[in-house]
Amino acid sequence: MFLQLVFDILTLLAIFVVPAYGTIREALDGRKRVGDWLQYWAIVAICMWVSRLPLGIVSVVSWMIPFADTFKVLFFVWLWHEKFEGAKILFDHALPHYRAAQGGVQRFTDAVEGALSLCERFMVKN
Repeated sequence: MFLQLVFDILTLLAIFVVPAYGTIREALDGRKRVGDWLQYWAIVAICMWVSRLPLGIVSVVSWMIPFADTFKVLFFVWLWHEKFEGAKILFDHALPHYRAAQGGVQRFTDAVEGALSLCERFMVKN
């Protein structure tokens, strides 16, 4: 029971907290890696949607696989870690139909960066 709670906290840290911190840090520093973080968050959203499939199919399958939660955490760390850049690999190779809409993705990235820039200017003024 206690170990499950500890593992759940580590899972939340690995999937949400560390990437959120990285996203905010990159956005406020004005670095070019913000697009990579947007790819990560898009994949997280897809994974969350798939995990909510009806009839609990994903829950049953993950229950049958030993260490499924551990593999899930490792998968998400692989997605966001700078050394592996798994989100970029998935977008470039496993999701080729998104590459056709690269212009749309770039416009979205530019809009997010513009919004972050406005937020940063507002924070500096106040």
